Amino acid sequence: MDFRIACEAFGIEVADFLQLIIDHFAFVNLLAEEDSVYNLVARGFAEVDNVLGNIEGYKTDYSHMDNADQSFPLFKQLFKLAVNRNYSWNMKRNRARKTVDKLFLILNKNVKMKPTVYLDENTPIRLSRDFRIWSIIHNCPVIPVLNAMMQRVSLADLYARNHLDEIEYNPILGMYLRVQSGYGNLVDAEHINRLEFKDFLCDLQEFKMRYFLFYRLPDRIEIYRERFLENYNEMNKTNIQ
Repeated sequence: MDFRIACEAFGIEVADFLQLIIDHFAFVNLLAEEDSVYNLVARGFAEVDNVLGNIEGYKTDYSHMDNADQSFPLFKQLFKLAVNRNYSWNMKRNRARKTVDKLFLILNKNVKMKPTVYLDENTPIRLSRDFRIWSIIHNCPVIPVLNAMMQRVSLADLYARNHLDEIEYNPILGMYLRVQSGYGNLVDAEHINRLEFKDFLCDLQEFKMRYFLFYRLPDRIEIYRERFLENYNEMNKTNIQ
């Protein structure tokens, strides 16, 4: 629910944000650092890897080592490309596509992953080959990956940490904040010009002083979460528990 509130409260469709994340995942970005949204998404996938690694059944699938004679040279090509300083990162991602396509054909022989999943019967999410390669290697279906990412986006956690000066590195949240600021043109302009949204922002500005007695982070997150839900319901005239 935190993720839904974070998106819809600021006029961002959940499916659009998830699609943007997938579209900005480039396998080559896992292999070297840069300052871009692609890097945020790649670091987000690394976090998800750590989370899912602690869940039974979502371990790296080493059975693909049977194809190592074919796949290893391709991974090596991607690594060399990632660290090559003669190319811009846009050029690296473009040049990586042919290698990723070859790698996908190798890894997808035994694991047939569909190019689309549905959040509901009317909401498709397109899966890039980069994304499907990552899922195949990590032996993880798409939905748990998306769920793990959605759990990293919470307005209650964001503002509680900011107000108590207990910031943590959170690349998926960083991606969300860029989208909230206009990246990808996902924010509904009509929504953020509504009076209800302006009231929502005005109330948010009072959080720090109103709840200053809640000095423990878990308590501050919980009280913020309750208030965000109340404001979200009021803004949308709904009653979600």
